[in-house]
Amino acid sequence: MTLRVNLAGMVGPELARYEVSRITEADMPENKRADLAYAKDQMQLPMEVKGQWHKDVWDAAMGQLDLQYLIDWRSEQRGIYCVLWFGDQPSATGRRLRVHPDALPASTTPQQMREILIERIPEARRPLIDVVVLDLSSGRPKDKKAKNAKK
Repeated sequence: MTLRVNLAGMVGPELARYEVSRITEADMPENKRADLAYAKDQMQLPMEVKGQWHKDVWDAAMGQLDLQYLIDWRSEQRGIYCVLWFGDQPSATGRRLRVHPDALPASTTPQQMREILIERIPEARRPLIDVVVLDLSSGRPKDKKAKNAKK
């Protein structure tokens, strides 16, 4: 199973209580598909999910979510951009944080990455696109002191 499917499975039961249904690989205009969408009545809220290592992580909120999915009338131009944060990863994992396209210093916290991602969205669109950075780094030593304390 992918992380995206696991994520959807975690929030699905809670949303079902409010009669919100989950759609995986939701059909969007122009033969596109959103990773996830949540629907209630006529509204359908698309959600794009990217791992911190994805080549488009810095630009997908606008280039993918906004331009390709929020044009669907059911979204009312609203959507969610979710980034999966694993923190500092060795390059061998394939999940290393992508370098910022403007050569800014690397994000060191999920909160910092969220702030940078929001800044990349034009101000007029920010109220319509929620940015969520899920911290999935727990269980790993944060620094050498923590690592040595476990020994």
